[in-house]
Amino acid sequence: MMEIDQIKPILQQDLKPNRYLHSLNTALAAQQLAQYRGADPNKAYLAGLVHDCAKNMNNADLLAAAEQFGIPTDPIILRSPQLIHGQVGAYLAREQFDIHDEEIFNAIAHHTMGRENMSDMEKIIFLADLIEPGRTYENVVKIRKTALTDFDKALLMAYDGIINFIIRKEDLLHPQTIRARNYLLMNA
Repeated sequence: MMEIDQIKPILQQDLKPNRYLHSLNTALAAQQLAQYRGADPNKAYLAGLVHDCAKNMNNADLLAAAEQFGIPTDPIILRSPQLIHGQVGAYLAREQFDIHDEEIFNAIAHHTMGRENMSDMEKIIFLADLIEPGRTYENVVKIRKTALTDFDKALLMAYDGIINFIIRKEDLLHPQTIRARNYLLMNA
């Protein structure tokens, strides 16, 4: 596995400046959440740092990478390929940064849509991506505070915010996100 000091310059070159800053902020938020949750803060920092390594890929390249890596697609993903930037990014993290830790792989892969029965690390990266200090959307301060007292409630608030945002945009909502939210609600 590459060292963080080796990964940062590559990300800085590959990502737009605001996306790189978001990645740094997500890494710090993930580290803080991991400490709160009793998870490995170093793994969380690394996963947060590289979680968006495929974010600047265009739609055609994301779909080509999905085919190359055997990532399944569906009509919603074909219409909105950015939904799989996390899954593609997990494979790129393996190839480009030599990160082979399954916990980190899954956290990167599922940070966009979530999934049912997420591991603690998956939840940490999913939430850190949404509450990092650069985020300014409505309710983010409330979600940040809740994350440090009731983690699953903060996740539910985040899912609700994502779903409402997508509905307001009149965009397609992936069933995986709905299943992830419902699983969390049913098992809280």
